Amino acid sequence: MQPLAEALEKGHFKIYLKGDKLEGDFAFTRLDTGWMIVKKKEDHHLSNEITIGGHRIKITHPEKELDMGISKAELVEYYRKIAPLMLPHVKDRLVSMLRFPDGVQGEKFFQKNIPDYFPEWLGSKCLKNNSNTTCYTIVKDEAGIVYLGNQVIVPHIMVTQADKPEIPDKMLFDLDPSQPDLPSLKSVARKLKGFLEALGFKSYIMTTGGRGYHVAVPIIRELDNSGVRDFASKIAQTIAQHDATVTTELIKEKRKGRIFIDINRLSAMQTSVAPYAARSEARLPIASPFVWDELPNINPTSYTIRNYPEEDAWRDFFANAVSIKDIIEKLT
Repeated sequence: MQPLAEALEKGHFKIYLKGDKLEGDFAFTRLDTGWMIVKKKEDHHLSNEITIGGHRIKITHPEKELDMGISKAELVEYYRKIAPLMLPHVKDRLVSMLRFPDGVQGEKFFQKNIPDYFPEWLGSKCLKNNSNTTCYTIVKDEAGIVYLGNQVIVPHIMVTQADKPEIPDKMLFDLDPSQPDLPSLKSVARKLKGFLEALGFKSYIMTTGGRGYHVAVPIIRELDNSGVRDFASKIAQTIAQHDATVTTELIKEKRKGRIFIDINRLSAMQTSVAPYAARSEARLPIASPFVWDELPNINPTSYTIRNYPEEDAWRDFFANAVSIKDIIEKLT
């Protein structure tokens, strides 16, 4: 390395600078009127590093194809752009990781325990369930979202936060059609919304990137998983009793083509796909929140990593939490 004093005397040197507002290789050349500074041109498209919130993330194998014409670099860039919208919905929650490192046609597997090689700035928490202990990853910032994207992970989250992993802060209904029938699926979603509003809740909807929709309801943290699940089960059963296209039957063979309202993601330790997560399917569809008024035009796979909302339709989600205990008291 050339000593700085010698470089200054010669009037030319190169240096790498990294700060909050600039980063890269800079060349300094002394002129008669002062110093000229030139930043080395960078090819951002081929860059294999991203710095977010002070955390430098090395993008491994950015050229790897995850689906026809979609590279890993494009997936990571999606998560970099969507992170500000996604963070409020995944921050401080225990994450189960669906991994598809070799793309949508490769092996897919769930991993719950945080790997040893994950950076220390990613949070973690260990929970004991019966005789087993699982140490989950916790996303704390936008860098955490991008890091998981670089690992080609579909994040799945609980309906609870890490500080109280047994007390849900949202009620979740998974509308799962037994067969393709978008008109009936959308009709059931609207009926569920109307029923929830009549009870005093505000509901939110998102695509799953799969076959159906998720309808979520913000609630005050007061009941445990079993209490919230039992209450949600009564709502689902009521809808099913008044709509022949709906079922709450767990056994697929008994659903007979009906739309299954699944409330089992409310059970302890269970997870569901996170808002804005990219799915491990063709075109990399995403689970995307949207406003109810758009339901006629939005199908479960309408959004992908190349086509996604620029604003968060759930931005006021947690501000509208309602007490289930208060609702029950009003009903009795």
